Amino acid sequence: MDKSISSVRASIIAGLIFIFAALDAFAQGRMTVSGTVTDSKGDPVVGVAVMPEGTTEGVMTGIDGNYTLTFTPGTSARLVFSSLSYVTQTVDVSGRSEVDVVLQDDYEQLEETVVIGYGSMRKGDITGAVTSVKIDEMKASQSSSLGQLLQGNAAGVHVVSNSAAPDAAVSVTIRGASSFNSGSQPLYVVDGVIISTDGSTSLGSHAGDDDGIDEDSNGLMGISPQDIASIEILKDASATAIYGSRGANGVVLITTKNADREKPVITFSAGVSVSGIYRKFDLMDAEDYKKFLDMKGVSHDSALYTIYTDRVEDGTYEPVDWQDFSTRTSVTQRYYLTIAGRPKNTNYRFSAGYNDNNGVIRGTGYKNLTLRLNLDRTIGKFSIGSRTSVSWLDSKMTQGVGSSLTQTPATSLVMSMLLTRPLLHRTDYDEDGDEVYDETAPVSGPDRWLSDYQSERSEIRVTPSLWAQYRILPWLSFKSTFGLDWRSDERLKFKSSRINTMATGSTGAVGHIDRINWNWDNLLIADKKFGRHSASGTLGQSASRSSVKNQVVEGTNVSQWRAMAGSLNSAPYSWLSYSESYSSLLSFFARAIYNYSDRYILTATWRFDGSSKFAGKNKWAQFPSFAFAWRINEEPWFNVPAVSMAKLRLGYGTVGNQGVPSYQTIYKYYTNIVPTHDNDTHKQVSISSLNLPSRDLRWETTTQYNGGLDFGMFNGRISLAADFYWKITKDLLQTKTLAGSAGVYNPYVNMGSIENKGFELTFSTLPVLTKDFEWSIGGNFSLNRNKIISIDPSGASRASMYVYRGQPIQDVEYFSGNNLSGDAICRDYINVFIAGQPMCLFYAMPTDGIVQAGQIGVPFSDGKVRGEGSVNFIDTNGDGVITAADRVVVGDPNPDFTYGFNTTFRWRDLSISANFIGSYGNDVYNQQAAILSDVSTNSANRLRAPVFDSWAPENPGAKYPSLSAYTPNDVNWCTDRFVEDGSYLRLADLAVSYSLPRRLFRNLFIKHVSFGVSGKNLFVWTKYSGYDPDVNVYGSVLKYGVDMGSYPSSRTFMFDLKVSF
Repeated sequence: MDKSISSVRASIIAGLIFIFAALDAFAQGRMTVSGTVTDSKGDPVVGVAVMPEGTTEGVMTGIDGNYTLTFTPGTSARLVFSSLSYVTQTVDVSGRSEVDVVLQDDYEQLEETVVIGYGSMRKGDITGAVTSVKIDEMKASQSSSLGQLLQGNAAGVHVVSNSAAPDAAVSVTIRGASSFNSGSQPLYVVDGVIISTDGSTSLGSHAGDDDGIDEDSNGLMGISPQDIASIEILKDASATAIYGSRGANGVVLITTKNADREKPVITFSAGVSVSGIYRKFDLMDAEDYKKFLDMKGVSHDSALYTIYTDRVEDGTYEPVDWQDFSTRTSVTQRYYLTIAGRPKNTNYRFSAGYNDNNGVIRGTGYKNLTLRLNLDRTIGKFSIGSRTSVSWLDSKMTQGVGSSLTQTPATSLVMSMLLTRPLLHRTDYDEDGDEVYDETAPVSGPDRWLSDYQSERSEIRVTPSLWAQYRILPWLSFKSTFGLDWRSDERLKFKSSRINTMATGSTGAVGHIDRINWNWDNLLIADKKFGRHSASGTLGQSASRSSVKNQVVEGTNVSQWRAMAGSLNSAPYSWLSYSESYSSLLSFFARAIYNYSDRYILTATWRFDGSSKFAGKNKWAQFPSFAFAWRINEEPWFNVPAVSMAKLRLGYGTVGNQGVPSYQTIYKYYTNIVPTHDNDTHKQVSISSLNLPSRDLRWETTTQYNGGLDFGMFNGRISLAADFYWKITKDLLQTKTLAGSAGVYNPYVNMGSIENKGFELTFSTLPVLTKDFEWSIGGNFSLNRNKIISIDPSGASRASMYVYRGQPIQDVEYFSGNNLSGDAICRDYINVFIAGQPMCLFYAMPTDGIVQAGQIGVPFSDGKVRGEGSVNFIDTNGDGVITAADRVVVGDPNPDFTYGFNTTFRWRDLSISANFIGSYGNDVYNQQAAILSDVSTNSANRLRAPVFDSWAPENPGAKYPSLSAYTPNDVNWCTDRFVEDGSYLRLADLAVSYSLPRRLFRNLFIKHVSFGVSGKNLFVWTKYSGYDPDVNVYGSVLKYGVDMGSYPSSRTFMFDLKVSF
């Protein structure tokens, strides 16, 4: 027993001796190294990653630049020192316990260049408000247009969709709207070529469009997002003044990609998307409709009722959900191919893209083919290059998204889908396959729209440019660029008599429009350094010209869609119209930049513009700007190692606007067909002038002041840019309202002024950065306050009116926007423009819930008592009668602020990213809900809530009035009942991508393979009841923030593959 215990004790002792010996040997194999990391100036560098070579574990330097690392060396004792903005170093530390390292600046990062007007400069030298939009490769491959790349990704840039249709136009506003009539779209410049953004093709009002419906499409569709290398947005006048009158609304500079490798690289990507309608309206079904008719007291023997009973039982009709019937799960395909290389002195890149995008409404969508060739060549001091893009677009559009005054089931597919009774008429066919005529069939319905309506737009766009540059001296060069943007659009529309309420049978129209814009820029560029001083400058001259030619043929009683082009000529009534419009701009400009010791930077620009749109001495105007930047962190006394950037910016500038139609300063003559005594047999042609020349018309000018701060810490791991701005626009170009007896169109004049002021913030941070893992966070915040300073100094627009409820009547300058409808519902205007107030305020009848039991409301001018269950209108002026004089401001479509934020996680070859965008404080006038809530008629479908949650004594808290209490006044006027909170937060993108490890292709010709899965518009947090709160269906300042007949938004899932060879 004792012997056994002794043996165990000996074994334990031997084991412990072995363990301690092993630990001692292991400890002898480990080493500890400490030291300090500094930059080339001797300042400590914070946040440097120190890791043993070949591993992912290490330490970070502290605020004093010191580090201590204990590790087990491998075959060699080498440490890797890495940090943003510095060149990575690998140091052999064998036999050393103290190692100090000096990191050199990574000039590729520090000298990052930013494209500005007619040139580029170091990012650190920027003095104006310029925002760079980062282009994510996956997001670009999944975006159909440039607008999707901008939305929520740049502070101060407000992007609103006119519609959710596949190729719908977007409204882009930079730092607030500054004009009533001349638009707010910025200038787009692609590789030096000014791009036309107009996407509309009008077909007139005789037969092509019911009441002038004109569907706007996206004028930027010809630019493939995958071709874009960078987007810079010039926001303040000190940055945009170099573009003079063209930069009044800001400038978006787009640079397309070049090759980045010497050997040829072929890249192919393919993707497929699946989309479905995001939200549906809660409309009545067939059973609900029968209950509704019972509640309205409709006789069961009436045809209106038996259609839901007898006609359903005999199979003539069947219940249907028209939203499901008209929409679909759509599938979109996209393909993209590039071939690029950079052999000696040459850079070439060719790309081809194809997108087959189907909309969620059946029959809508587009096909888009884009081709681009970028080619550059350098021979000694001479460089030459070209940028050529070609695109083809074939779009199937949906009627009803545009400027129509009357959107009804007979003029809009969307409204037909929402308002048609939930019954589908059965269609029978004879033995020849022809439809059997049934005189009891409904005149209009979504099924008729989908079978009997066609609307197509095709476009060919060619945008070539050629540039040449010669270096005269090492510091002096001359560059000339010529660019052209040619677009040829054709629009065809056919509408059969089965959905046409006009007494003209089937109608059709063909329209063709050619747009040509060219610009020729010549620049003398200097860049000289001497000691601590550096100076650069540009002298330039630019000439540009725009032309538009439009011709339209319209006809009635057109026989059929496919033969329409021929049958228009023989139609009983046909109309032919043709117009041409030209404008030219000649400009001279200069820019000078002075930099002292990389601390003080001064920029001055001057531009002198002459426009054909003005006359006499008003043709020419000059636009100066000045800006100053102070890089505080470069001062010798600034010794805060953690701060890598601290730059203060101040700027001032003036820009102009010539955004009026051509020929406003001269008489314009029109021809018209005038019937004679026998009307149709003989006609005469008359010539008349319908305008008064505005010979004193001059430039609209905007003066802007900007103050900004660029701040960075820990070598760029934390960065932000903050800007405050104030701008005022004077001599607004707007139309002067004349009395109808004048017999002429309202002329353009200069009058009024608008103020915009605000704050912008952009930030990014990199909380975690290791060899294998990276986590980044970014975001932006924008706040703009808009105010009308004056409208018409002559006093012609002054009136006494109530502005806000509870305030006394005021004597103000004001004018109203355009009427929303020519129909019985919301036939009034909703937007009002009042001096001292923001633009586009909602001005409507105020209400206070429902008149409760035992109470009576204030009567209308007809004297009828407003009984219980009625809408309780407020008598603002206290005169005992409800009239239009009781209207007040009931909402504001301008957001309090907009924002966006994103985050990305990358672990080795796996990436997960999310992008959120949002808007807060903006109201939407839901005109569509107003129509769907009107239960005064029994023949159209409606929302369920106004029927089954209507007021009754036992339901006093209902939102909707009693079914029996509706009167024409309840729906004729716009009221605050349909002003809704349009604030939202949207998960715009959620993406996961994975790149296969390169070692898998080491011996293959494949260089890279990646996969991606993502979702768009996955969730929207909002109180808004319509399809989408991000809507501005009319696309006009004078009818702004309104939802009516809008295309339903969709939720999309995408799958992508990318391969490089």
